[in-house]
Amino acid sequence: MIDGSLSSPWIPVAALIALLLVYWLIDELGEAEDREELAAGVGRRASGAVQAGARNTRRATVGLAGLGAALGVEAMQLGAGLNEVLGGFPVVLGHVIYGGISLLGIGGYIPFDAQLAGFTFVFVTAIALVLRATNDPEEI
Repeated sequence: MIDGSLSSPWIPVAALIALLLVYWLIDELGEAEDREELAAGVGRRASGAVQAGARNTRRATVGLAGLGAALGVEAMQLGAGLNEVLGGFPVVLGHVIYGGISLLGIGGYIPFDAQLAGFTFVFVTAIALVLRATNDPEEI
């Protein structure tokens, strides 16, 4: 009887690695003269695969970091454009951006905690109203 321990998401990965090792072993059997050459050949292939995986993981990480930086720059440019359209009112711009983030969270596109979002909105709005009440436009 199969229990829940075989439902791990790592089982397909382990099976793929095992099949890959068996393939390398069978492929190296024809070329190797003894067991030492066989083990060295399979080891070379495994080492090359791990190095290629690490190299490609670094490339993907750098690429995703670049994508994140580009999206951040675009978001700041969008904020600057909205600030100009809305007449230079950062409080209104902040509420528009916060509303967009809230809609994305409610839609399930980003992680979202409704209580924390509501508290943050009330807190930021209260600070904005206090700053606006001081009549100092440099602080808002």
